[in-house]
Amino acid sequence: MIRPAEMKLIQIVVNNVCENDCSNCSQMVGHICKSRKYNMSLEQVENALRSLEGYPGHIGIFGGNPLLHPQFPEICKLLQKYVPVKARRELWCSKKNYEKHRSIIKETFYDELVAYNEHEEEQPCWHQPNMIAIKEVISDNVLRDKIIENCWVQLRWSAAITPMGAYFCEVASARANMLGGPEGLPVEPGWWKRPIEDFTYQKKALCHLCSMCLPMPMRANDSQEWDDISPGMKEILKEVGSPRYKRGKCKVVDIEKLKKFLEGHTFEPETEYRKRGYFKDFPDWTPNVYRPFSEKKHSPDDVRRKRNE
Repeated sequence: MIRPAEMKLIQIVVNNVCENDCSNCSQMVGHICKSRKYNMSLEQVENALRSLEGYPGHIGIFGGNPLLHPQFPEICKLLQKYVPVKARRELWCSKKNYEKHRSIIKETFYDELVAYNEHEEEQPCWHQPNMIAIKEVISDNVLRDKIIENCWVQLRWSAAITPMGAYFCEVASARANMLGGPEGLPVEPGWWKRPIEDFTYQKKALCHLCSMCLPMPMRANDSQEWDDISPGMKEILKEVGSPRYKRGKCKVVDIEKLKKFLEGHTFEPETEYRKRGYFKDFPDWTPNVYRPFSEKKHSPDDVRRKRNE
């Protein structure tokens, strides 16, 4: 794993509200109960931006769908103020309110740094299941830690700031919000410089409940309406009051079948820069490439591919 200072992007997750209800959403939007839905205050957004002073990478505005934030234009103005170099600003959003905010989006972000995802049929999208607790699949503690340490999300993607604090991984921050903890590190100047060891408590509490780093078949969001979950996660989702679980949008996977798919492998990491987070034993497992390239739209995959090259 790497510390946030080494990452090319840190996300400010300004809300966890979205008009979509995608299966296997990495932000677990459909599993967030009403009491944990949020829109960051402008004071929280400004504090997040101040905490990133001196950070050399890109700073993203992320959600949910940030365009649903009632103060999205004001957030853009704050981003312009604290990140004066336009080429360092990024936005992840979906369709709703895009036309409403088109002017401020164009003013704040370059087109190629806007990940605009309509979530419609002409944009087929695959997501790695994240609700299969790796601890239920890999019983060997040493092997499990080895797989987690090579997580493609953490090595390729971003740290995150939410109202609960600063996290070493964007997916982990969403899981913490869903579960009600643990709290992140204080959002204070220079938090992103701290050694990865300072985030160990987050890893222990959250990574063992995740499956983003675990090689497995991908799932097509446009043809699957349910989330793949493990038996233990089923009980957790019931406990936290997951709306998707209550609506019958979750299916428990065959853990023994998954174990058989994984057995006999050494999980040796790929060492090439472009393949970081992958495993030599699973050459066809490329979870960050989850949408075909499209000239029509700027998708998160297009942006990530460009960044990872």
